[in-house]
Amino acid sequence: FSYTGGFGIHAALSGASHVVFVEEDPRAASILLRNLRLNSIKNYRLINQSLWTLDVDNVGGRVFDVVVVDPPAFIQSADPKAFKRGYQAYQRAYKWAVRASSENSIMYLSSCSYFLKRDHFLPLVNDVIVSEGRGYRLLGSLRGAGPDHTLRGEGHLDYLKGAFIHLE
Repeated sequence: FSYTGGFGIHAALSGASHVVFVEEDPRAASILLRNLRLNSIKNYRLINQSLWTLDVDNVGGRVFDVVVVDPPAFIQSADPKAFKRGYQAYQRAYKWAVRASSENSIMYLSSCSYFLKRDHFLPLVNDVIVSEGRGYRLLGSLRGAGPDHTLRGEGHLDYLKGAFIHLE
C-alpha cells in the first residue's frame, strides 16, 4: 500500500537514510520504481507482496525511527464478514508497523475506510500497540480530512482517520 511512493519518497528526499515500501499491485510498484528513479533515490527496499503473506515478524532485520501506514480502505462494506476481514487487515498492518518501529519512534497510522468509524479507530490502534507490549503517546488528536477537502464535517466524508503516535 505504498501506491506510487508519496510518503516514502518525501521521507527519502527529506533525509531518511533508508526507506521500505510495501506494495502488492504490480502496476503501482512499477510507477513507484519509476518515481524512485526520477527522484534519484537509491537507498530503498520494495516488498512486493500482499499484506496477508507479509511476515509480521520479519522486517528485514531493521527497525525504523519513522513508520507510515496509509493503507487502502480495507473495510469495503458494513457486512459483518467484510468488516471482520478488514479489521483484521488493519490489525495486521499496524502490528507490522509496531514491530518495525524503534524505541522513541514516530508512527502515522491511518484508515480511509468509511465503515471503520472514528470511535473504533483509536481503540484499534491502542489494542494493537498494547498487545505488542509497547507504550505510546498520541501526538495531538485524531485527524480527519485535511483543508483540501472543502466539505469537511459532512457525514459521507468522515472516512479519513489518522493518528501520529510516539512509541516508547
